[in-house]
This record gives sequence, structure tokens and C-alpha cells, in this order.
Amino acid sequence: MKLREFIFSKKYENNHKVVNFMGIKFKIRRKKQDKKITFLNNTNIEPIYVSRCPLCGEEHYYFIKEYDINNLIQKWENQFSLNPISNCYRDKILQRRECSKCGLQYYNYGIPDTKEMYSHLYSMHKTYYSKNKWEYDIALQFVKKYNPQAVMDIGCGAGYFLEKLINVVPDLLGQEFNPKTFADADSRLGGG
Repeated sequence: MKLREFIFSKKYENNHKVVNFMGIKFKIRRKKQDKKITFLNNTNIEPIYVSRCPLCGEEHYYFIKEYDINNLIQKWENQFSLNPISNCYRDKILQRRECSKCGLQYYNYGIPDTKEMYSHLYSMHKTYYSKNKWEYDIALQFVKKYNPQAVMDIGCGAGYFLEKLINVVPDLLGQEFNPKTFADADSRLGGG
């Protein structure tokens, strides 16, 4: 499996289909049999506002609770010496909502984790990126059931789940923005 750092350029974006998910750009069109993990080196710089239910698209909701994001950041910094929330969310209010149609609870902002948070977790808890997780087995069952031709593992960590898919799915792509686990996956999965 070939691995490389993933860097966007205008020329690249013009020649490939790129999607934006939680403020991070992903390449989704690739050559067959080109298995690799790519390194995400960017995080969102603008808040991601969620105006409709992510499950059913309903715009009406019940208000559950709100949180001052500055207070959340302060709690993280006090307890863990880390801010896992991008600065673009400072001075915002996070609302927990419940969809009036399907009952899904969601927040008015989609706040992706930062690479600093995952780097910190990795340095504090080496077992955070475990080789065997129960969710790998469940996800593998779904993959075998639906037999997709391609799988993208967003936040693939050290690539352990992708390893389980190598002989199951023809086209694999892992996306990771923790440089330490990317380096682990790169050395283990044949990068270069």
C-alpha cells in the first residue's frame, strides 16, 4: 500500500473531484488499485453551521441545551492542557437540538477535532489507536455485506481497519491528520 502526504493545489482541485466534509477537503476520485493513506494537513478555518437535521433534513427542532464554546475550551485547557476546538468557534454558542421529525439529537455547529488533539491523545495514551477494536468487526461485517468497490476511512489512525480490508475491497483510501499515527501507518503499510 503506497502512502504519501496529501496536499491540495488549485491544479489538483481542477483535475479531481474534491468534497468538503466537516471543514476538511477529501479527494474521492482515484485510480483503481491505488491503495494508500493520505495525510490531512488542514483543519477548518470557518465555523460549520448545521441548519437542518443531518439525518432527515428537517429544519424544525426542539431546543435541548446550550453551551458557551469559550467555557468548553477553558475546561479542556484546564483539565488537559489542550484546546481541541478550532479558534473559529470562539465566542459562539453550541446548541443541542432534537429534530422534530425523526428525533435525532444534533448540534448547531459541526465541530471537527483538531490534529493537535489527536497528537496529544497519542502521546498520552499509546493505546488510543488500538489494533483491535470492536467497531472494526462490525464495520467489516457491513463491508462484506454490501461489497463496495471502494472504502474511505476518514480518521484512519494507524490504518489498522484498512489492514483488515486489504483483501476485501479493491480500492482503499485512508485519511489521517495526526502526523504521528500517519507516520506509523506509513511505515507499516508500505509507504514511500
